[in-house]
Amino acid sequence: MRVIHFIKSIFSLIYSSQNPVDYAKRIGVSMGQDVHIYGSSRCMFGSEPWCVTIGNHVHITGDVVFITHDGGTLLYRHLVSDLEITKPIKIGSSLFQVGDDIRSVYCGVTNKASNQYAHE
Repeated sequence: MRVIHFIKSIFSLIYSSQNPVDYAKRIGVSMGQDVHIYGSSRCMFGSEPWCVTIGNHVHITGDVVFITHDGGTLLYRHLVSDLEITKPIKIGSSLFQVGDDIRSVYCGVTNKASNQYAHE
């Protein structure tokens, strides 16, 4: 069983580096047309990749991380055992070089226009 897990991990690492856009789509990221990811997308979309939507004509560098959940809920798990805060991230169209000024994109963030972010 460990051998199979190891082989899948190696495959994911290679696949996400060689074809990051297809890998992102495979794990559940919704993407428009003409999306480019520079670098590996293996850890870019966190544990809820299906919460990330990316528009058309978007370029993303490999050091960006999309964070779709808030770990702060761990403080209150003793009160509410299934407490989770997970919200979608929506990146609009015609955005170039996400990553130069933005390293992390947090849950509930929506791109209204290029390089202008607002919380929903």
